[in-house]
Amino acid sequence: MLGVLLAAGVVLIHVPAMLWAGNTAEFTFAFTPFLALGLAALTVALLATLMALRLLPPAARRVVACLLGALGLAAWAYGTVLVGPMRVLNGVDAPMDFDTALGSWELPLVGAAVLVVAGALSARPVLSKRLLLVLNGILGLATAATVASAQPTLLTTDTATVLRFSPVRNVLVVLLDGLQAGVADRVLRKDPALAARFDGFVFFKDTLGVAPTTFLSLPAIHSGEVYHGQGSLAAYFAASIGRRSFMTRFAGAGYETTLVNPVENICPVQMTSCMRTADLRPPRVRLRTEALHLLDLSLFRVAPIWIKRRIYRDGQWLFAGQFDRPNEVEKVMEDNRFLERLSRDLVVAGDRPTIKFLHMLSTHTPYVLEGDCRTVGESTLDHLDSQLHCALTAVATLFGRLKEAGVYDQTVILVLGDHGVNPGVFPDPGQDEYARWVHRAGAANPVFLLKRLESRGALAEAPAAVSLADVGATLCAASSACGAPLGFAAGTAPSMRPRRFNDYRWRHEFWTRRSIPEITPYEVDGPLWEQKSWRRIP
Repeated sequence: MLGVLLAAGVVLIHVPAMLWAGNTAEFTFAFTPFLALGLAALTVALLATLMALRLLPPAARRVVACLLGALGLAAWAYGTVLVGPMRVLNGVDAPMDFDTALGSWELPLVGAAVLVVAGALSARPVLSKRLLLVLNGILGLATAATVASAQPTLLTTDTATVLRFSPVRNVLVVLLDGLQAGVADRVLRKDPALAARFDGFVFFKDTLGVAPTTFLSLPAIHSGEVYHGQGSLAAYFAASIGRRSFMTRFAGAGYETTLVNPVENICPVQMTSCMRTADLRPPRVRLRTEALHLLDLSLFRVAPIWIKRRIYRDGQWLFAGQFDRPNEVEKVMEDNRFLERLSRDLVVAGDRPTIKFLHMLSTHTPYVLEGDCRTVGESTLDHLDSQLHCALTAVATLFGRLKEAGVYDQTVILVLGDHGVNPGVFPDPGQDEYARWVHRAGAANPVFLLKRLESRGALAEAPAAVSLADVGATLCAASSACGAPLGFAAGTAPSMRPRRFNDYRWRHEFWTRRSIPEITPYEVDGPLWEQKSWRRIP
């Protein structure tokens, strides 16, 4: 029974607690409901084991008991000691290398080790009982300490502010994560009717991002400050978003401010509402999705590598794929549903101007959406255009609703990406310098579509060079609400101004370390799609 308590406790409580505590920004609940579900499942497992053992004759009962004790120790070892390196869960790459030196020999070796340990437990039953009892107790105390030390961020959720637009003046920022300008241009050219719905917009195609991923891009978008290697990256990330965001300037100008899907749950000061799209789902649905996600990750962590592949199931996951959608796919679907709800339920009320910053993951990997925007297929680059078309259609539907509500002309709208298509979704270009530059330039070219107040007409193109660090200056100038000390309003920067791009090879653990060991800075002093414009900074 102590062995079952150990094995089931590791899978259902201890490892989920570690995963939750290390990733609180990914969950909308405290650990309490997950603990309740885990304890309920653990109780069932213990009762079922007890009933099964009572049906066995004493000799068989002893053998099974020792095997269960050994399995408990194996689960503890895999779950807490033999934890291999994990890559980012993006639905594209496998979360770890499933091919190991042991290969198919791993399971027989693990089985042999379990038999040896079971024999040792059988030989020293009193000592074994004490060992398992102490180990269970230590794990319980460690889990309690882990959960108690975690500090989930409480967000200010106010659904009314998300749905409310002012009849006087509005600013709407839609950040479509990872939307590359060239891909957006291709999608819009293929569908002229969709392009026509971007009424009054200007497409700044020569927009340079500041980094190939969200980690360094988002702080520059908020603050206008491009990282130049000074000081701690963790401090730069938190301060640029938390204290120096353009959203705070609009709040100071009297705007009702709303941020949807804050990264790492970091919200700028003076926000009226800071929330996640997941917060709008019914609690029961959220709990089911997050609990299945935790269970899959826990089983994945505890299982030997040969079995991990069967739990991962090419991104479909064992339990989430059977009873729900995988977490990465659900985020794609969820943000499109959020845009649809905003289009359906928005209201025009009050006399206080509003600004909304919507960070949408509907254009992020994994690329799974078919053309009907409802059917989920295999994660592949073949679904890139269809998934982006779905997101742009959802955004354009919101524009139409703003027109019906009579506030489209009174709204400054910026649709942008935080970076282009991350090179991580493509094969490694190797040592070919031109191929590597193509990857870099693609990741450095996010979409930047701007509609100013009272602007109407067909989607136009602007040749001006823009940087993502210009977002705050652009919005302040277009709305006449504030001034931004850094950056230039789109279209007003001096000709051939140098723009900075920080390149690096991303790994998921950088989120927890809040640092990047190697950054290669570049200066771009001409069109970004011309290789001669790029100069590596010593």
